[in-house]
Amino acid sequence: MGTWQQPRAEGAGTVLPSSSTLQQQEPSRPGRRTWGRMLLFVLAFILAFRDVASLTKHVLSNFPSISLGFGFAHHPYPRSPSPSSGASKDATTTSAPLALQQFSAALEQCRFTAARAGPPPGRTAFSERRTQSDRFAAAMHSAHAGPKGRTHIVNATLWTGAHDGTEVRRGVDIILERGIIKDIVQSAGAAPLAREEQEAVFDAAGRWVTPGLVDVHVHMGVDQLPTLPSVEDTNTRQTPLAPFLRSLDGLNQHDLSFKRTVAGGITTGLVLPGSGGNIGGQAFVIKLRPTREHGPSERVVEPPRELVLPGHANEQLALLSSDERRAYDAHLNATGFAPGGVYASSSSSSVPHVPWRHIKMACGENARRLYGINRMDEQWGFRQLFERASKLRDQQDAFCERALGFHHQQQQVEGRGANSGEASITAAPAAETERRFPTELELEALVAVLRGQVKVNTHCYTSTDFESFVRLSNEFKFPVAAFHHAHEAWLVPELIKRVYRPVHNDSYAPEMDPPPAVAIFSTNGNYKMEAYFGGPHLGALLKHAGLTPLYKSDHPVTDSRRILNQAAQGHHFGLDAPSALAGVTSAAARAIGMGHRLGMVQNGYDADVVVWNTHPLRLGATPVQVWIDGQEQLAHAHVPSPELPPAASARHGTAARGTVAPLSAAPPSARYEADIARIAASKREIMEFEALPFSTPVRSVREVRFKNVTKVFTRDGRRRSGIRAHYLGPAATAAWHGIADNGAGAASGGTVVLRDGQLTICSEGLGPLHLQGLRDEEAELYRACDSTSLRPEEEVDLHGGAILPGIQSFGSNLGLTDIASEQETSDGAVLDPFAEKGFVASNYRAALQDWPIARAVDGLQWGGNDLTRGHAHGVVSSIVPPQGDGFLRGVSTQFSTGVQTRLEKGAIRHEEVAMHVALTHYGGPPSISEQLVLLRQLLQDGEDGSGRKGDRDDVWSRVVRGHLPLVVQAARASHIASLIALKQRFPHVRLIISNASEAPLAGARLPEQLAEHNIAVLLSPRTWGITWDERRSLPGPPLTKETTLSTLLRAGVKVAFRIEEGWQAANLLFDATFAAKETDGLLDEEDVVSLLSNRCVARGARQRRREKIVASLLTLFAPLSLPC
Repeated sequence: MGTWQQPRAEGAGTVLPSSSTLQQQEPSRPGRRTWGRMLLFVLAFILAFRDVASLTKHVLSNFPSISLGFGFAHHPYPRSPSPSSGASKDATTTSAPLALQQFSAALEQCRFTAARAGPPPGRTAFSERRTQSDRFAAAMHSAHAGPKGRTHIVNATLWTGAHDGTEVRRGVDIILERGIIKDIVQSAGAAPLAREEQEAVFDAAGRWVTPGLVDVHVHMGVDQLPTLPSVEDTNTRQTPLAPFLRSLDGLNQHDLSFKRTVAGGITTGLVLPGSGGNIGGQAFVIKLRPTREHGPSERVVEPPRELVLPGHANEQLALLSSDERRAYDAHLNATGFAPGGVYASSSSSSVPHVPWRHIKMACGENARRLYGINRMDEQWGFRQLFERASKLRDQQDAFCERALGFHHQQQQVEGRGANSGEASITAAPAAETERRFPTELELEALVAVLRGQVKVNTHCYTSTDFESFVRLSNEFKFPVAAFHHAHEAWLVPELIKRVYRPVHNDSYAPEMDPPPAVAIFSTNGNYKMEAYFGGPHLGALLKHAGLTPLYKSDHPVTDSRRILNQAAQGHHFGLDAPSALAGVTSAAARAIGMGHRLGMVQNGYDADVVVWNTHPLRLGATPVQVWIDGQEQLAHAHVPSPELPPAASARHGTAARGTVAPLSAAPPSARYEADIARIAASKREIMEFEALPFSTPVRSVREVRFKNVTKVFTRDGRRRSGIRAHYLGPAATAAWHGIADNGAGAASGGTVVLRDGQLTICSEGLGPLHLQGLRDEEAELYRACDSTSLRPEEEVDLHGGAILPGIQSFGSNLGLTDIASEQETSDGAVLDPFAEKGFVASNYRAALQDWPIARAVDGLQWGGNDLTRGHAHGVVSSIVPPQGDGFLRGVSTQFSTGVQTRLEKGAIRHEEVAMHVALTHYGGPPSISEQLVLLRQLLQDGEDGSGRKGDRDDVWSRVVRGHLPLVVQAARASHIASLIALKQRFPHVRLIISNASEAPLAGARLPEQLAEHNIAVLLSPRTWGITWDERRSLPGPPLTKETTLSTLLRAGVKVAFRIEEGWQAANLLFDATFAAKETDGLLDEEDVVSLLSNRCVARGARQRRREKIVASLLTLFAPLSLPC
């Protein structure tokens, strides 16, 4: 007799046995008819035994032809044997017990062919009937939480996610128990609360609380961090059509992303296979918390019945005693879900309800790169595979009709009635093909797609691809859950709504599937042609068109930990706050079929909850605590202040800074209504390259008046930061505290005039206290303004915004490429003479002396989307080195972003800024030690005067003498130490290290060494350990108190910011502000503006007209306290 035990932990699975099988196992006394049947079965077995030898010979002779489904090298689309019963035709007889088991299993399969995905609807909803989670594991809860895993969160400001994200409940307590949200009650205030013993109590202190965040597109585990080729399981290279593959089978548990992503408030992710082919495989929803046995399947939320879990094979769990069945039923009723893949029924309907499954499909250019498939190929591949799946589905339906007819007929013969479905199975068809359910592993998931049991997530960008996939959806009648990336979705929203959308005729009310959701990046784009027609307003455009925008990370393409920041960016660029938050919580949960248990804080939902240090859509929002399945995830959270400290030098307006806590409201969106309307009305022009899908610089004017300005940042060489802040008018204090003008009335900031490149802060309206004690150089900024000299169209209302010097970016391919994946749109990668050891060995002196060094100035190009958008967002100049993956890169240049060609005045700020090399594993054969030897030799030759020209005009001669900075890309602590030693050997070299992720490594004292030897660092604002060389970087709050930035600054290291990809230029101000907030008061607003000047590199160039150029290009921004 089999045994059933309540699942141990983490939702370990079981399989629901059929009622007929269970009753078959009940002991009973054999009757006369049964003895007769047993005798016949014995005779049949003896006859069958005679054929054992021939059957064995047949199986062995055919063994070499057995295939695992990967042998498709000579045809782009896989084929497998046609559907069959799964048994050899030579096997003409089968033992009676086996025949009954086969037929019983087949009838069970038939029952599930009609299963509905998702929990049963109705008044007894899934969340309402739960008393504990199916994932509850008492042993995994902290001891202080009590035996029930009970936690009491008191005094919370709760965003529930209900009512389309508009419901906010203030002053409430949230009770977590046995892995679910047990109750939400009004806080008792100062009165003592009657709480159960041994429960954990967490005082939210009025902070914002939200559901755990849901990332609908991650590759965690299958593309682990740190990245290594041996653990890269995202894409198969065997076939472009792989519905039989499962991301769970590659879910590496050593991925550092699990812990670090939770630190951003993310509790759930949909782990998708990659998009290298057209069907990447099956996906799984996972929780990100640690599990008891550290197995991949323990993470899965509602594992489908098709997934056989460890220790829960069908043969072990199908044989249950009456007591075991009662225990099973009790667990099912308490949790609402059996890990074997069924929900507790809420009605008398015999149709079972099963969890949603998920699959990744893709259309467009990716398969072209990996398999050489064009769009016509991919559609033929889709259609022929779906056709085969349709035929298999029809065979299954025909089989089930015959099988059920046979079963009902036998029941009538035995006098039990056709409706006696719960009776035991006493007879089976004689032919094996009539008692074994027809299936194919290769097509099984696609058949489930056709039955509406799978959420189809499709990687799709362009209007052409949308139409092709919408036609496919209607041809084979399957719905689509979400389109991912979808940069052109805003161009064809009505087309997307025309996917196949079935109507479900439940007993409660007919319901049509909603249109597909659209999972997007907030600002990432232009990396390939498919991504060239999106923009930061995509979320708002989709919402206005009646589609649901979701935000996804595509981790590790971008950092899932920062997914909330994407929602904040979407809100800044025009999406309403409820929809922005829903895009990473409630709407995201619904899109992956988990809206009944995830994405909201409601009674009976999973106890996935996050407490934030400020409103979650404000820039710098950081979790104070995270619970997943009721379990605390942050043992010692380091939570920074949500606001930057005021600038010490700031001169305030008439209102002094108060003590209002900026926690009470969502920040306003920036005022992009006109831009969004212009974009929505310009679809044809945008598709024909005549207009741009994002905000662009307005125009150049001789003079302009800005009103309602709250902050002005000016250059001041006497300040440590080189920047001085000025706060203007009563609105300055309001803006400082995030109390924004929401359109009810005009903000009361100051007025600033920019005339012929000269900045003037208008003294009208400023109080006498503000103007007292001004130094002469400050007084020049404050003057009375003649408003009559300005025409109305030259007046700009900033609505409480700020003015600051133009931003300078460093790094990436900005200005060297328009579309990173298209070589024809780019300057290209430099040829590294050291990439081939054979060449270096035979031509060593030529490589060192005569090889021409690339100059980025010769490859500059203007007009790309990243450059145009960066300029619109305040990046007025950029420093870029030549592009390449090897050791030797070349000489960088500094250029203006707002021109068309290099021939325009001021286009080239400095032709040569620095010499660049990289210690890299990816550019070719030279080892790191060989690269360091080469660098040492190049510097030695420069010092000896044996370079290409032998004078100071030679690059390496200038580098070694300190006339041209040397930028070396290095991340690992050991490599940084080697560079410090190199600086000791060549003390005049002005060394700058780019990346330096592991510089703060505990015990290494590298920051102090960098400061001692005057080595500057170029750092990404948002560091995260992607490569092996970066894996020991500091993750920052709430996991660590210090960040790489704060550690370097405390040691006295000169730091500036760099970007890695061109699209990040437009985000520089926001990313820099977030990084400054994570230092918890070490940096103020002046320091942020200073970091954006990248002075540690710019000092290496001659300063011709630098101040004049920057001063004449002041840039507009919303206050730094607003979301990015």
